[in-house]
Amino acid sequence: MKLFIEQMKVKNIFMEMALFIAALFLVSGFLHFSVRAEIAAKYLENGSYRISVKTEYPEQSTEAFPLVERAILKAQDGEAEAEITFAGLNAPVSVPVAALDSKESYTLPLGENGALVHVTLTFASDSLPAGAIREEASPAYQEAEPEKLSFTDGEYLIPVTLTGGSGRVQIESPVSCKVKDGYGTLTLIWDSPHYDYMIVAGSKYLPLDASETREDTRERSVFQIPLISLTQPMTVIGDTTAMSVPHEVQYTLTFSGEEIRSAGYGPWLWNLKTGMTIFVLLSAVFCGIIVGIWKHRQRKKKS
Repeated sequence: MKLFIEQMKVKNIFMEMALFIAALFLVSGFLHFSVRAEIAAKYLENGSYRISVKTEYPEQSTEAFPLVERAILKAQDGEAEAEITFAGLNAPVSVPVAALDSKESYTLPLGENGALVHVTLTFASDSLPAGAIREEASPAYQEAEPEKLSFTDGEYLIPVTLTGGSGRVQIESPVSCKVKDGYGTLTLIWDSPHYDYMIVAGSKYLPLDASETREDTRERSVFQIPLISLTQPMTVIGDTTAMSVPHEVQYTLTFSGEEIRSAGYGPWLWNLKTGMTIFVLLSAVFCGIIVGIWKHRQRKKKS
């Protein structure tokens, strides 16, 4: 019986460690996520637009509330309202709209016999037609504080993926990031010479002079811009002169923060991925030691 209890204790230790390691990996899977920035009504062009609406009703209620059949967004001089037609209601309901992609709470007569109900509505910006939202509504035009990094001062290389635009233009990856006092500055190298400025976090950046860049990049557009976030997609705007008329194009930079490496001190730095790998290896060694000690004690008891 005593042997059985000891065996169960060892199994419980292994189970707790396995659950802890699994939890760490589960948490790591949520570290890279994107949150769509809300778009204020002032960035809407005047007009009426069909728009999709997400509804959220009180969870504690068992009453079946009506679904949205149709919604028309009306924008005029920086203000907006939505005219929403709910299934089963005789007349549409009008509500003010302060921003798109933002959860807004309303009290509307959607219950039985016109009873007032608290409902949360989210108006989806991606359901609007092209031209309904002004270019300056881009997150790139919104002021944002750069994310403070945990790295020591120095130069690092970060793999990056560029999306947006026509897809024909790319940037050099990994991108160089110089960290000073906890904040990063990226050196972004386009494979095109036709970018005359960039917009990042509400500020305008001009390309570096040829004398400030590598010799092999002097026929390309090179910018130094702040690293706003290493863990979330970063929206920027590049103004291209490749067309007959200069045109601002929105792009998204997505960094592989878990693969960051030093530009001058060896291949891999301490980061989440390598840190967890080391933790798992040490845990396996620790478990092996526990098993070895337990088996040794069992052999001594038998002898």
